[in-house]
Amino acid sequence: MIVILLKRTLGWMLFLFLAETCIIACKCPEPNEFNYAYERLTVLSLDNSGSTAELSGSDSVRKQAYGIRVNIERILVAVQHDWHLGNLAYATTWNCLAREYNPANAIKMIKIITLNDFDASHPAGAELSDYFKKVDAGKFYDIETIYKQESQVFKSNFLEPLEADVLLTKAPEHSGLYTFVVETDLSDGTILKDTTSVQLY
Repeated sequence: MIVILLKRTLGWMLFLFLAETCIIACKCPEPNEFNYAYERLTVLSLDNSGSTAELSGSDSVRKQAYGIRVNIERILVAVQHDWHLGNLAYATTWNCLAREYNPANAIKMIKIITLNDFDASHPAGAELSDYFKKVDAGKFYDIETIYKQESQVFKSNFLEPLEADVLLTKAPEHSGLYTFVVETDLSDGTILKDTTSVQLY
C-alpha cells in the first residue's frame, strides 16, 4: 500500500512539473524593461554608385552617389527585473525573453550641417537635412524617421546601436572637398556630433 501511495505521489509530482514546464514554455513571460542612454555618435561616408550603398573605400565619391552612415551607440543604464514563478530556463529555449528597451535620453532631432558652401541657398554653416533621405530596403524616408518612437522604444534579445544610412538626394553645385557635421540633440540637453569629410567629384 505504501509503495502504491509513493508511486501515485511521484506520478503527481512529475505531472505537475511537466505541466508547469509546458505552461512556461508555451506562454512567454512579460518582457523585462531596460533603460539605455545614447553615448556616442559616429558617421562614415557611403558610396551609393553600386546596387546598394556601401562604406566608401576611398576619400572620394561621385557627388550624385554620396551618403552617410549614422551610428549612435547605446549603453545600458538601468534594469527593471520582472520576477516569475517556475523555471525560466525552459522559457529561454523558446526565445521568450525579449526585453523592452526605453531611452533615458531620447533623440529629439538629428541634423546635417555643411561646413562648405554647398549651393546658392546653402552657404557654409547651413543645415542640409532636407537634402538627405534615410534609405531602407530601397525606399526613401525623411531623416525624422530615424528617431521615431518605434526606433527608440523596441523589444529585442539584446541592445544594439541605432544605425541608419542617409543618402544625399541633391548634388552640390561644384566638385571639391566637403565636410558634413551630423548633430544629435537629446532630451537631457546633451548634443552628440561627429564630422566626415569627402572629395565629391
